[in-house]
Amino acid sequence: MSATRQPVRHGVRDFYETPIRRDVMANDEWRTPRGIFAQLAARYGPFGLDVAATPENTLAPLFYTRADDGLRQPWGAAVWCNPPYSKAAGGPGPWVRKALEETRSARCPIAVLLVPVDATAWWDLIHTRAADILYVSRRIAFLDQFGYPVSGNRHASAIAVFSGSTVGPVHYGQFVQSAEPEGRLP
Repeated sequence: MSATRQPVRHGVRDFYETPIRRDVMANDEWRTPRGIFAQLAARYGPFGLDVAATPENTLAPLFYTRADDGLRQPWGAAVWCNPPYSKAAGGPGPWVRKALEETRSARCPIAVLLVPVDATAWWDLIHTRAADILYVSRRIAFLDQFGYPVSGNRHASAIAVFSGSTVGPVHYGQFVQSAEPEGRLP
């Protein structure tokens, strides 16, 4: 039986003291723009835990890194998740299943995932079990490890919201991104 790790505490001081990685960052670690996160936090948050993060890209006060393996940890808070999209990392499917498991068991009150629109088994799970599905109005310009927008996102995106208290049909809607300034974002 493995011990569970505590989420890493994230504060302003920790963020600025974290060394910046100089290698080329894989798109699995692109950060969600703060404007999108703020809009979703205003509607569904506040989020206490980012379950698929790095010290450079987390947007929540607590987070799990790849080494912590958020799929093997208890969530136990309002969760934000921008899961890895690549097949090499397992894709969003395991994160969708974990969100469903955690919210249905009442360990996690709400889990909000930013996922690519895809015709897969896990996408069918979203359509049958999510409380809300919001289709993002345009392609997201994710941010690299330095906070600069990255072009080349090939996926249309959706916000999948799981909540243990949801009973009834899935609610569909559109998520319209707020305008953000050009250039580096903090």
